[in-house]
Amino acid sequence: MFIAKTYSHKGALEELQGTAEWKEIEDSVSAVKLRKHKSKVSKEKNRCGEMLISPSSVNENLAEQLSKRGWGKKRRTFWFDDNVELFREAFMLSEETQKSLAGDNPSHSYMEVDFWKNHISMEVQFGKYAFILHDYVKMKVFYDLGFIDCGIELVPTKNMKKEMSSGPCYFEQAQMYLFPLESYLDFPLLLIGVEEEA
Repeated sequence: MFIAKTYSHKGALEELQGTAEWKEIEDSVSAVKLRKHKSKVSKEKNRCGEMLISPSSVNENLAEQLSKRGWGKKRRTFWFDDNVELFREAFMLSEETQKSLAGDNPSHSYMEVDFWKNHISMEVQFGKYAFILHDYVKMKVFYDLGFIDCGIELVPTKNMKKEMSSGPCYFEQAQMYLFPLESYLDFPLLLIGVEEEA
């Protein structure tokens, strides 16, 4: 694959270019050869039997590449009880403080980013298009908690999407979803569109 398109929100690309992490992302992306991942047999009515790019296979390969370069998942657990107002006030507090405030029978949930290194998070989205908004919100939460200084969303371009099943979000859609959220997303966010190598 290669990075075919970028959209830099709040100077994200300018912040990342020239860093070791940017080089690691470029190298990881270029190490993934999409022709090796055309292993999904389409069951869609108008494409039945056609060999398509397998999102899970691409994700696994990209995860291997990034992992070799020191990128890993980052998780934050949230503790709460039925008191919504208390949880709203405690949302930004430490996990231990939340747990102590949640009482004797707390519930918990978590948010996790796909890849994290040196205060940079990266979400890779080859799945359903609705998850793109979830990724944007996750990055906002991680930024507000001080876990990241910059977020990256990696998606296929429209050209690459033609080689995939009908569900994934593509670069131009992800960019369209980003525009109305730009004032809410008050941190550097880089949208990357990848496609098949020539």
